[in-house]
Amino acid sequence: MRNLTTGVLLALALCAGTRRLSGQDLPPPLTAEERAKLEKQALELNVKAGRLYQAGKPADAAEVALQMLALRERLHAGEDHPALSHCLSHLAMALRAAGDYGSAKPHLERALAVNERLYPPQRFKEGHRAVAASLTSLGELHELSMGDPGKARPYHERALSINERLYPSERFKDGHPELARSIHSLGEVLWRVGEADKALPLSERAFAMKGRLYPPERFKDGHAELAASLNSLGLIHRSLGEHRRALEYWEKALAMRERLHPPERAKDGHFDLAQSLNNLGMAHFDLKDYGKAVEYWRKALAMRERLYPPDRFKGGHPLLATSLTNMGFVLQMAGVMPRPDCTWKRRWR
Repeated sequence: MRNLTTGVLLALALCAGTRRLSGQDLPPPLTAEERAKLEKQALELNVKAGRLYQAGKPADAAEVALQMLALRERLHAGEDHPALSHCLSHLAMALRAAGDYGSAKPHLERALAVNERLYPPQRFKEGHRAVAASLTSLGELHELSMGDPGKARPYHERALSINERLYPSERFKDGHPELARSIHSLGEVLWRVGEADKALPLSERAFAMKGRLYPPERFKDGHAELAASLNSLGLIHRSLGEHRRALEYWEKALAMRERLHPPERAKDGHFDLAQSLNNLGMAHFDLKDYGKAVEYWRKALAMRERLYPPDRFKGGHPLLATSLTNMGFVLQMAGVMPRPDCTWKRRWR
């Protein structure tokens, strides 16, 4: 994201010039024809950014989303609007996926501020789903990307409180996807701050709810949210010292993710698949099966090298660094030393 194109730089300049300013600083009102043209362009850019993101090109998606934000700033100059909040959130999602967490944070904070003004508690007694979604996104950024679960916790607690009011069990007998996500997220945060015993019932509750929401008769390959819960349950059981149980959950998560992201649809792999491979390496490492740990971590490293190539991630990517560290550590523990010809000499029995 450091080498922005000229078009993106112009988009950023336009964004900066049309934020909430005093009345005399706002640009002249748009005609109906100008508004329709900009709206069409913004929608086209939204589709383009979404396709790039789904194709595993988050940095490219972020550049397009920046241009879309410039149009939204012009369309909604000096006012709050749901489309502006959505644009900010999508831009932040792409930046986060590209590893540019510092740039993602202010966009998410601004999206939350816009939503809180659009949906104030005096008018929305139970809260609003857009506010809860912004809180969840900020919590996930602090927790998963910036490594600060302490800061993430209040965001997830607020999001869960809103979602429990919005989706009560008497009206949503199977639960609701946003409620399940909030329960899951808070469980992960509690695990990360060292409260695995409190995290476990929340993660089990989220997994049970997702099982009702995404049953096998309707989702024959499973569902990404179910796989995420299996992954979290493995992490929690590992923290509780139950390494065999963790291995079982992670094997199920990998099997589901392999069905969800087959090679014909994800030729370079998928970041969820790489996560499962990495975790299975960790499970075998815990069980002192260093040969299998090397096998899984090598696969995770190879996949992350394809997902985060140097031509698109100039400064590297944190997950790629994690895989390199894991490989170095396990090879040292297993007694595998590189020979001058860069092949591996095995010394474990």
